[in-house]
Amino acid sequence: MIPAQIFSFLPRRPQVTSINKGDTATTVPRETMSSDNQWSADEDESQLSRLVRKSRDSPSVPVGLAGFVTVVAYGLYKLKYRRNQKVSIHLIHMRVAAQGVAVGALTLGVLYSMYKDYIRPRLFGVTKK
Repeated sequence: MIPAQIFSFLPRRPQVTSINKGDTATTVPRETMSSDNQWSADEDESQLSRLVRKSRDSPSVPVGLAGFVTVVAYGLYKLKYRRNQKVSIHLIHMRVAAQGVAVGALTLGVLYSMYKDYIRPRLFGVTKK
């Protein structure tokens, strides 16, 4: 791999050339950043619209997050009524359950995506949208 390709994900600074005109020096951009830069942020997009767009692209992520928050909220509610169980053990169980819900949601999302992209077209002759 060429060293320039290793850091190709970083935005590049435009190179400038100094031109001396009499007593003043001016800078002229030699090249500008390409417009196809996928890492540039869209200033018009708000956080909510970005979350909605990302949720449409991968619906299993918000489902996993919602399940994670639900398990944590239930675990904190049950923390009050834990009987003789130590707090650290209760928190470990709560963490494992929350991680299980999040990983399960992501796994189901990947399985659905595989079904939609590979299995359904072969069995039913349906093309991808």
